[in-house]
Amino acid sequence: MTQATTIGVVNYGVGNLGSVMNMLRYINAIPVMVTTADEVAAQHHLILPGVGSYDAGAAGLRASGMADAIVAHAHAGKPLLGICLGMQLLLEGSAEGTEPGLGLIPGRCEAFADHVADRRIPHMGWSDVHADSASGIRLPEPARFYFAHSYFAPLSDATWARASYGTQFSAVVGRDCVVGMQFHPEKSHRFGMAALTEFVGWRA
Repeated sequence: MTQATTIGVVNYGVGNLGSVMNMLRYINAIPVMVTTADEVAAQHHLILPGVGSYDAGAAGLRASGMADAIVAHAHAGKPLLGICLGMQLLLEGSAEGTEPGLGLIPGRCEAFADHVADRRIPHMGWSDVHADSASGIRLPEPARFYFAHSYFAPLSDATWARASYGTQFSAVVGRDCVVGMQFHPEKSHRFGMAALTEFVGWRA
């Protein structure tokens, strides 16, 4: 990047925003913490991070008034990145809870516990990630990213990259200007730097 790009980072009460914002600064982007619908509307690039339970995240987004603004952001064709729980909230829902997601990407998250009998849950640590040929965003090759999750998005037409933990799952999902990364790019060293740099420069 020759010029720093401003990136909105949504604060809805769940997630480690500090690590995401520090990594954005490291790659010469300018993170801006976003807490209201008006602030969402003012951003061109937006990141929805998150850790914790699905229902708490979905309820927090709606209580803040930002859920509809994030959907409008995506429908306006402006780039949106969901990270970990933030990725899962881009979908229609999750087996983890009863709250609806944002519905920007079709599908629902499922529990590793219902599919994997011989692995420790949560899936926590480094895993190889393989981009699909139809991926709308470039990842480094080869790529290894850091994961920490108990629920996952199954493979679907929205899968842009996949990983495996007893079963294959979507490591990256996407549709048009919306992309979700199940892994934590902010904890994935040079691989994460490359993924976030790609998003910062993304013109989906």
